[in-house]
Amino acid sequence: MALKYARAPIVPKFRPQIYASDTAYDPPEFGLLGYLEKMHLTGETPMETAKRCIVNEALTRTHGKQKEAARILRISDRVMNYWCADLQLRPKDRKKGD
Repeated sequence: MALKYARAPIVPKFRPQIYASDTAYDPPEFGLLGYLEKMHLTGETPMETAKRCIVNEALTRTHGKQKEAARILRISDRVMNYWCADLQLRPKDRKKGD
């Protein structure tokens, strides 16, 4: 026996809008840019943040040995030394009062 009338789908009356501009919910950021937005320091560009994060991770993996970190990043020892000085990763590169 076939139905004479098509049934209407059951739809809830209230659907909360997750992405509405009036809510406090922000969609999660995925990927590298989302990570860099979380890790950035005041006055730092996303490229500087990326360089700082990459150098920090390489130095962490090599237990602070710049020469091995430079080899992982495939850059010269001089460039690694310049980046560490530029990013003030070593205590001797930090100025007093900073």
